[in-house]
Amino acid sequence: MNQDLSTSFGGAYVTIARYSELSGMEINTIKSYVKQGLLPVRSKKIAGKKSLVLINNAQLVAEALNKDNLTVTL
Repeated sequence: MNQDLSTSFGGAYVTIARYSELSGMEINTIKSYVKQGLLPVRSKKIAGKKSLVLINNAQLVAEALNKDNLTVTL
């Protein structure tokens, strides 16, 4: 039996600050996890500034749903 599931997850890529709001995790913890490679990220180059680190929130949601053997269509 197929059943549709709709959820809101804050965006495909989110800043560390936004991921902190969504997850309830402390910013320093998230930065540590990023440094350890525990969170999927994408760095976005900004001219004249440091790279902006974006958390791949869509990948995390897809992984979580796949653990329950759900089919994910993005």
